[in-house]
Amino acid sequence: MSCAILISIHPEHARDIIAGKKLYEYRKVLPARNISYLVLYSTAPVKKITAVVEVKDRLVDSLQEIWEKTSEGSGISHQLYLDYYSDRRIACAFALGNVYQIENPIDLSDLPGCKTSPQLFYYLDDRDMKFICKFLTPHYFSQG
Repeated sequence: MSCAILISIHPEHARDIIAGKKLYEYRKVLPARNISYLVLYSTAPVKKITAVVEVKDRLVDSLQEIWEKTSEGSGISHQLYLDYYSDRRIACAFALGNVYQIENPIDLSDLPGCKTSPQLFYYLDDRDMKFICKFLTPHYFSQG
């Protein structure tokens, strides 16, 4: 199975990804491994896994270059982007692909392996991904 990570994300950003309004997910640190899927753990008040998103590409460049490449599908304001990277000179982003929503969001405690929300990210093993895939809806939003 392809490499997947669990990431914590604010519920409004998860909703925008699921709705196809947010085409990039910004991160201060990218995993060393190539990632095929992001598993979205919506933070409080949701506190559940709500979607799985294919990763089309990973971008690393200056703050200005990344904003120029991604601003149209950022799902956030330029000021929020600058605030997020206020202590950085380099920006990182995942270009998102197909989005698979989880109709009945999953509690972390239900996963076979991972039990706590990640600070940066958590590599999911095959057991966790097989479990999560059972809950994916057959309908998804295609980012193109």
